[in-house]
Amino acid sequence: MPEGVIGDLLRTAIECGPSIVMITDVNGRIIYVNRRFTEITGYAFDEVIGKTPRVLQSGKTEAHVYASLWQSIKAGRTWNGEILNRRKDGSLFWENEHIAPICDAEGEVRHFILFGDDASARKHMEEEASRLLAENRRLVRKMMLVEQAERDHLARELHDNMGQYLAAIKTEAVRMLTRMDDKHSELAACAGNIIADTEELFDLVHTLTLRLQPDMIAQMGLEAALQQLVGRWQMRTGVHCNLSLACDLDGLPNSVATTAYSIVRESLTNVLKHADARHVRIGVQYVRSRGDRSVRISVCDDGVGLSQDLPEHLGLGIIGMRERATSLGGRLWIEGDDKHFFVFAELPIHAKKATT
Repeated sequence: MPEGVIGDLLRTAIECGPSIVMITDVNGRIIYVNRRFTEITGYAFDEVIGKTPRVLQSGKTEAHVYASLWQSIKAGRTWNGEILNRRKDGSLFWENEHIAPICDAEGEVRHFILFGDDASARKHMEEEASRLLAENRRLVRKMMLVEQAERDHLARELHDNMGQYLAAIKTEAVRMLTRMDDKHSELAACAGNIIADTEELFDLVHTLTLRLQPDMIAQMGLEAALQQLVGRWQMRTGVHCNLSLACDLDGLPNSVATTAYSIVRESLTNVLKHADARHVRIGVQYVRSRGDRSVRISVCDDGVGLSQDLPEHLGLGIIGMRERATSLGGRLWIEGDDKHFFVFAELPIHAKKATT
């Protein structure tokens, strides 16, 4: 096919193509724009010839973006990015740009060519998705606050009312036991059983109160709370659980300590429900994460591992903990293979709200 015909075909393809095409000289003076440029920007061919692309600048794109752009293309490299431009009528639009240098036979840059697409619709969808995500996080946090308020109420009822009743029952049983002689051995045994039962119920009420109201961690300390949680979970399930605390945890902010405790508790609940594990390892240590001193929590089990239906069986507990970690400026993530399942979390010690 003759070169002239090929040239005509290329010019037609560029002129009628779906993307903006702009060609400038080495100084950035516009020497060509196609029909799509006019359709999107509102500028006619004659209005921009001889001018620079600054005619489209909105003032909303940071200077370092343009500096990076020019540094790349003048060095003979291509540049890809998004720029917020302004149409002739003053309205703004996002343009996804690909700019490349055009060199002569000696390799000298002589022109630049830009291919651009209107990315406004996609950016709008991304912004809407970000807004919805932020709203979802707000609702999750609100739900967690409501849930915690209910837990606090139940914890107070258990601690105050149930505790008082149990104390009264135990006191009466002790009085009965102290007044009995050898003739009432059967009744004495019953009284002893009542005392033992009330002590077990006291222990159960304490455990339930701690689960319902993690703020009690502030009273007993995170280290003691974790040791108690793990010890009782191990006794209840028969699953061996190793807790390794590589740092002093009792000076942590209450919000961080409460979240750390909740992550371990929810992870253990997940292990019991889904993992069929024989061993669980829990570790807590200080690390440097993103420049901040953070507490890293790791929970590993040797159960069914990381399965394909991971999102379905994680449950609201882990999802809620991920949102809580995010709200403190931290993060929570999942790893694993076909034999192990890991939950990792990092919580900055100086907790801060996450930006959205």
